[in-house]
Amino acid sequence: MRGARLCELGKGEMSFEVSEPILNTPFEKPKEYWDIQEGEEPQKRPGRHPPVVLPPRDHEQDFACNTT
Repeated sequence: MRGARLCELGKGEMSFEVSEPILNTPFEKPKEYWDIQEGEEPQKRPGRHPPVVLPPRDHEQDFACNTT
């Protein structure tokens, strides 16, 4: 993707920056989003970004998200 660059955050972590981070207005339903996967170039995708649930960093037990 043109305008994307990889940035080092520290402790071996990497992050992508894109030239146009804001794709939608705050007043309309999202029309597209950035799909950023490790080792791949960021890509614009149509629609709303799928939801993601991240477990707490200091959680020692298995983390389950109940979707019922």
